[in-house]
Amino acid sequence: MDLDDLYRLLRISHVQSQGIVDTISDPLLVLAGDLTAISANPAFYRTFSTDRDSTIGVPLYELGNGQCAIAELRLHLEKVIPNSASVFGYGVTADFPGVGPAPCWSASSA
Repeated sequence: MDLDDLYRLLRISHVQSQGIVDTISDPLLVLAGDLTAISANPAFYRTFSTDRDSTIGVPLYELGNGQCAIAELRLHLEKVIPNSASVFGYGVTADFPGVGPAPCWSASSA
């Protein structure tokens, strides 16, 4: 297997995983280690009446009008993300203009 074969496999895997993320009906936001948004699915953009340009590269706590700037959420994420830990049964809700109460963070149990 050469470098071109590996690149093709990587590209195929990326396209497949992006297809799965895009079809999830719940809003999904992917964060980098510094808590900036690196990806979101169409359900996220629809639910929060936003777009890619207003989301990607923006810190979680600055999205929208800062509704997710919640101290408890920040503490939790700052512990979880650096350790690549899994989170189950935890959620934080905020009131979003034009949307109403919606989760800032939700991790269901497995």
